[in-house]
This record gives sequence, structure tokens and C-alpha cells, in this order.
Amino acid sequence: MTRTGFLLILLLLLALLPLRVVSQDASSSLEVDTLSVGDTFTFTVMLRDWEDYDEVIYPDSAQFGGDFEILNRSELDDGMIKSITYELQYFGAGNTYVPDLEVGLRSGQDTTYVSSPGRSFVFEGMVEDESEAFRPLKPLFEFSALAIWLWVGILAFLAVAGTLAYLYWKEKTRVIPEPEEEPEPEPEPAWESPLDRLNAELWRIREEYQPPLEYFDLLFRDLSYALRKYLSEVHEVPALESTHTELEEHLNRRMLPADMMRPLLRVLKLCDRVKFAGFRPHQQDIDEALRDAGEVSTLAADYDRGLMHLMRLFEEEEEEAVSDETEYISPVNNGSPKKEVSV
Repeated sequence: MTRTGFLLILLLLLALLPLRVVSQDASSSLEVDTLSVGDTFTFTVMLRDWEDYDEVIYPDSAQFGGDFEILNRSELDDGMIKSITYELQYFGAGNTYVPDLEVGLRSGQDTTYVSSPGRSFVFEGMVEDESEAFRPLKPLFEFSALAIWLWVGILAFLAVAGTLAYLYWKEKTRVIPEPEEEPEPEPEPAWESPLDRLNAELWRIREEYQPPLEYFDLLFRDLSYALRKYLSEVHEVPALESTHTELEEHLNRRMLPADMMRPLLRVLKLCDRVKFAGFRPHQQDIDEALRDAGEVSTLAADYDRGLMHLMRLFEEEEEEAVSDETEYISPVNNGSPKKEVSV
């Protein structure tokens, strides 16, 4: 083949390529010519002479733009014309044109695009006639001056009647407070003797320190303190700071009965041995110490009864003396008595 023949064949092939593209025909149709916001309508794209291509790529929602939403689509193929019908809904506000759409024709790895012409329509707003929209409103009723004053009088009467009814109801439902009762004076606490405190402390020691006893030193510490505090309060001896030997001398001067002295000294001697000599008592020693302390309490109730009575009388006389000092006749308020608390 000569060079001239090769060029003729090449030119012939180049001439056939554009003829193939031009031979494609894409058209469109719009079923309505007037649209308003929210209307639904159909838009059809038709394609001719597509048999030589493997696939047809129809326009998607991106080509329609934001004013149109695709609700549904359906395709039709009758052998000669291939078409697709879109069901669209319009949400624009003034856009009056469905844009041009491109249809893709794919053959192998090559894709050719054919433009489908857009369609225009008339946008129909919510207000049909501007003159009707801005026409002045006609009053519903016409009131005369007499009717106005009549209504004012009725409203005033209702307001006064409502106020009087409210005041009457408030007076009827008013709760009259009852006079406050004077609180009853609190009973004076019963006098607690040193013997009562001793018995309460001995009961606590028996309940708290149960065998097997691990902290026996605490038991003898509390037992010694309870007995010595009773002696210092009732017999007025320095029992808290004295040893059992010194305490025996003080009690002999006070002529404490011998049968009360014996169990008392036994308990105090054992308490001093545990505290100062490191003596570890057995359970029998603990039981005997508690028994001796109970015997001291029983004998004290008999021997110290007179001392307890004198102590109670003395404390009551002191309370009456303090009460008399806090009351006086004030020179003001017409000589009425007044109570003040002395500082």
C-alpha cells in the first residue's frame, strides 16, 4: 500500500467518528408549564440510536440541582427509543428552568456524552394578586359610643363584684390563731448521789470486761478510779493521789467501819499491784476483786446514808442561794419583778 492510499483510509476513518456522535439524538419533555413550591411533576429524557453502545448512564440528582428532588424514576425501552421518566418535586423559590442534562453512552472503556435540553416553566407564588393581598381590611363590627360605654360599665361592675367576693371569701376562711400555751416547766433532774455513780460504774465494768479478759489492766484501772472517786467525794480524803497504805491512814482517821475497810483495801492493794508491780491476775483474782467492790457498795449504802443526806441538803441550799441572787426588784417598770442571770 502506498503512502497516499494509507492517508485516504485514515481520513475516511476520522470522517466517520463525528458522524457517529452527531447521529445520537437526546430530547426531553415536561408535563407541566406552571409550578409552585411543593408541586410534583414528571420529566422525561428520550434517547434514539443507542443500540451501538453497551450502557446508557442517565442523569442523577446532582445534575438537577438543589431545587428539584427525585421521588421516583422508571425506564422504558421499545427497541428504537430508550427513555427514562423522573418523578420530581419542586422546592425552589423563583427558579423557572429545569437545567440541561447530560446522558452518558458507554462503549467498552470509552464514554460519550449527549446533552438533553432543559425546559422552562412559570413559577406560581402563594399570592395570586398583589392588589388582593394588600387590600385594607374591613372592620367586622361597628361599635357606637353608647355600646362602648356600656361595655366599660359592665367590666367595671364585674371587677368591683369580684373584688368584694374575694374579700368576703378571705374573711370567711381566715384562721384565728389559738393562744399559745405556756410550756410546762421541765422537771428538775433527780439528784444523783456519789453512791449512784459508783454503782453505775461497777455495772459498766462488769458488762464491758467479760472473760476471757485480755486487757485486765484497764479493768483494774477503772475499778480503782471508781472507788477512790467515791471516797474523795463522800469522805473528803485525797484518795485519787494516795497509795493504798496512805489511804488506809486517812480512812482510819475518818473512822471508816472495819467491815467496810477490809474489802476496800483488798481491792485497792490488788489494783496497785497490777498497776505498779506488773502483776498478772488470774480470773479468780478478777472475780474476787469485783465481788469485794460490790460488797463495799452494799455496806456504803448503809453506813454512808447520813452523809448522803447531808450532801443532798447542802447542794439544794446552794441552788436556792444562787436562785435568790438572780432575782431582784427592778427600779423601773413600776416596781415589777425582773429576773436576770448573774455572770
